[in-house]
Amino acid sequence: MSNPFENKVALVTGAAGAIGGSITKLLAELGARVVAVDIKEDWVSEHDNVTAIRANLEEPQEMYSLIGAVMDQEKRLDMVAHCVGLSLRDEWEDIRGDRVRQQIWVNQMSAVFITNISASFMKDEGGGHILLFGSGAEQQCTAGHSVYAMCKAGVRAYGETIAKELKDHGIYVNVIWPSAMSEMNPTSPCSPDDVAKFVGGLFMTKKYGHVFSVAGDKIMRVNQRELAPLALTI
Repeated sequence: MSNPFENKVALVTGAAGAIGGSITKLLAELGARVVAVDIKEDWVSEHDNVTAIRANLEEPQEMYSLIGAVMDQEKRLDMVAHCVGLSLRDEWEDIRGDRVRQQIWVNQMSAVFITNISASFMKDEGGGHILLFGSGAEQQCTAGHSVYAMCKAGVRAYGETIAKELKDHGIYVNVIWPSAMSEMNPTSPCSPDDVAKFVGGLFMTKKYGHVFSVAGDKIMRVNQRELAPLALTI
């Protein structure tokens, strides 16, 4: 059988994090060429199929430059896993404008810019997949994280809506809600590797406009506030 990931190019943001790192590693091992992005100064990757780049996704110009560089180097872009996220804990009386702006840009506006810029290239290259990361925090309300929950709710709404616009161009957009355990504890039963395997499986389908709740090997499709079991992995 032919390898569906061979000669494909993937962009992964938040690649130094647990989930972004697992997705980067898996896609590279499957044969994709991965451009892996994070803001950390010492961000590196040892995999031959990975090009590690430092970028600040609070800045629109850096996002344009980033994807422009991918196209200049690779000449194509097939998959995007936009894993970046930022939650700054603030009780309601301590919320400040600069911290709100930072969270909106990192969590929400970067999803809009990365999606739109990527789609502008994908539509001329036969389509592709774009995966945005929301968060169950918008339903599992946690004190001190109201701004983060607001931002991630916006990512979900944007992803579901833009998916309807892009499907006619062969671009399939979905949203994932990773569990906190999957993100924060790589040794727990809810490993980031399980999220990565689901992402790899999703990239082989033509599903679009879905929100998937992922907690280890427990995958649920979120649809109009109802959860329906789903098994999808590579």
